[in-house]
Amino acid sequence: MIDTKHLRRYIEELVFAVEHVCAAIDREMAKPSDVERGRRIALLMNALEMQKDETKHFGLGLPLDKPMKRPRSLGGIWRPGLSSAQRDRQLMRLRGQGGM
Repeated sequence: MIDTKHLRRYIEELVFAVEHVCAAIDREMAKPSDVERGRRIALLMNALEMQKDETKHFGLGLPLDKPMKRPRSLGGIWRPGLSSAQRDRQLMRLRGQGGM
């Protein structure tokens, strides 16, 4: 059984990392495109990937070498083959329903 306080700490850290990496990527995307910008974005993505792995392994107790199944609560937003427009519409619906 996973301790909920333990799990909550990892989830809070992951949410914090996602928020800050998204904001940092937005700032980078506003800059002129060049090799250095690509390197900085790659570093940000690497940091986010490491935080995700920490949460997956230590927070959820899952192995790092196996991909996770898509949680039902996402409503299929990240389903392969879904267009950006379809994904945007689903996100807007969820936000309108208080789901996000």
